[in-house]
Amino acid sequence: MAGSTSERFDVQMFRTARMDMPTYWVYYQGGMGWSPIAYYAVIARDSKHTVLIGGDFQPDDSVISDIWRDLGEQYAGAEGRTRMSLQREPQDLLAQLTEADIAPEDVTHVVLSPLLCFATGTLSLFPN
Repeated sequence: MAGSTSERFDVQMFRTARMDMPTYWVYYQGGMGWSPIAYYAVIARDSKHTVLIGGDFQPDDSVISDIWRDLGEQYAGAEGRTRMSLQREPQDLLAQLTEADIAPEDVTHVVLSPLLCFATGTLSLFPN
């Protein structure tokens, strides 16, 4: 485009957790079965901006973990309780960002979607 000075963003993805969920709950169709779910945060950077898209669970995720395990048990008994257990990655989001040389202060914008506990739990870490 004439006169355009657009830059490209570099994008990095950081997986923070995973679990299995009933396929019907994920896609709202289909039969019984399980689908793997992964939770990610994304960093998009250009020369002026560092944008965090998503976030991470709060460090103490025991309440939401208990709720999900109980729902899994109601859905499919002991197997459901096991499959719907939240599996955190060895490093939380802050540690992964630090390893990628991104400090919380470097983040210029935060985009949260959806506005649920797995995206908002670490919002207070990003002062800008």
